[in-house]
Amino acid sequence: MLYFQNAVLALDSSALDIDLVENLIKFCPAKEEMTMLKLIAEKMPELLDFDKDLVHLEAASKIQLKSLAEEMQAVSKGLEKVEQEVTASENDGAISAGFQKGRSADSLSPYFGDPARCPFEQG
Repeated sequence: MLYFQNAVLALDSSALDIDLVENLIKFCPAKEEMTMLKLIAEKMPELLDFDKDLVHLEAASKIQLKSLAEEMQAVSKGLEKVEQEVTASENDGAISAGFQKGRSADSLSPYFGDPARCPFEQG
């Protein structure tokens, strides 16, 4: 991008074709926008440096496949243990009646996602 900025400032037509110039014009602020960009530069100049806050945005937006897969595996193992406890409690009689009502563990699994239905973004 810096290359194109320098080419624009130097009016270097060898680096700028008509399509690029037309696209750049689309992003040029209108007169009203320039006036407003001036109400911000004077009163709150720190707002114009927002691009410095975006340095880590791309890396932060990626999901790490390995850690997500490990978390999904831990959730699946935990769900298996709960299912085993529910099955084992069926033989406990009245003492496990409250636990038996908690068979809704199966209905919770869609809340955490199904790896077969939810593809992961690789980081």
